[in-house]
Amino acid sequence: MRLCFPYTPSLPRRFLMGSGVALLLFLAPVTARATTAVMELFGTITDAATDHPLPATLKYQLPDEGQIGEIVPEADGSYRLPLVIGKTYQLEVAAPGYAPISEAVLTRAGRMERNFALHQENSRASTLLGPASDTLPTNRPPQASQQLPSLETIIDLCLAYSPVLRLQDSEVEKYFNEVKTRRGTWSDFVFADLGAGVTNQPFLSQGNDGNVSFLNYDMIQYYRAGILVRMPLSSLTHQHREVTVAKTAYQSAQLKREVITQELTNQVTSLYYEVVADLQLLKIKSETRQFLSLEKTLAEESLNVNGVAPPNLKDVTLEAAAADMEYELLRKQLLTHWRLLENMIGQKLRLDI
Repeated sequence: MRLCFPYTPSLPRRFLMGSGVALLLFLAPVTARATTAVMELFGTITDAATDHPLPATLKYQLPDEGQIGEIVPEADGSYRLPLVIGKTYQLEVAAPGYAPISEAVLTRAGRMERNFALHQENSRASTLLGPASDTLPTNRPPQASQQLPSLETIIDLCLAYSPVLRLQDSEVEKYFNEVKTRRGTWSDFVFADLGAGVTNQPFLSQGNDGNVSFLNYDMIQYYRAGILVRMPLSSLTHQHREVTVAKTAYQSAQLKREVITQELTNQVTSLYYEVVADLQLLKIKSETRQFLSLEKTLAEESLNVNGVAPPNLKDVTLEAAAADMEYELLRKQLLTHWRLLENMIGQKLRLDI
């Protein structure tokens, strides 16, 4: 299609129609809309002693940004906070009369739960150690030793360190950029040719009185400009197919990332509870070992003083030796699980046994 625009400076108030067709065409560039992947952080903010909801505030901030966001939980203490995936946010929870809690959270795809239990300012219980109680909270994993971080922290460290997950993140980013690139090249298949020339031809002219008459300006030269716009259907179809393929690959990469994330979470959670169980059992074995060792020492002292072996000396000696062996085997098992956990999170953990 050739678009012609007759130009005549001698007839400024006349609308001229000739063999050319006047058409105004706007070509809007197709741009890719960059979307930011977000996740949801949710949980509750309660009193550590009574488990009642608190009128608290939760502030969140990226370390490399100065802007600080703030939300207020619902009446039941629950909150929901959308955050960007793959960022480390600094969270701070505060309430009047309570000691504030600060925590760094590395966001990942999906939903993450963070529950905050605040202690009163005059409470002796430490915010990090939890409520002073002989029983473990039912809504938290058992902590046999305060040397071991929380399960949420271990999961975050594991997901941040995992080479497999980081490689998959690169795949997701690659396909995301490919979708943007494919969407941004639609205009490459729109071709426009500009032509200009001089012509003299008859026109339909509308005068000031509204009457239309046929005029022939044979002696007047007019300028004519033409734009030829071409949009090959085959190219557009091919481009649409390329965008669809790129979007499918991006969605597949995202799904694979979620599967890897879930598998890593399950593995590190199972290993975490094995370490917790080993710590608890090792504590029991240590107490049993100390008790039998003391009983053996008393029996040996009785033998040295009285010159007669107590009736239970042999049994106590065997039980003490068995307790030492069981303790050592369990200690080696704990060390094995501990090292595996360190390998999964990429950090050394302090262990005093």
